[in-house]
Amino acid sequence: MYTRRVDLVLYDGMTYNTENPTRVFEGSAVSTGTNGQIDPVMPYIVQAIFDQFPGASGETDRSG
Repeated sequence: MYTRRVDLVLYDGMTYNTENPTRVFEGSAVSTGTNGQIDPVMPYIVQAIFDQFPGASGETDRSG
C-alpha cells in the first residue's frame, strides 16, 4: 500500500511577510492505494481539499 498526502496552508497576503502571518485556511487530503504513482490521483486529492471550500472552521471531513 502506498500513501499520498497533500497539505495546504493559505495565509492572508497582507500578513504573510510579517512576524505573525494569519492563516486563513488549512486543508489536507490523504489517498492510499496499491499504485505508488501520484500523477493519476493528484487531481482528486486537490479536489478533495477544495470540496465545499472553505467549509466550517475546525471541522475534519473523513469521508471518501
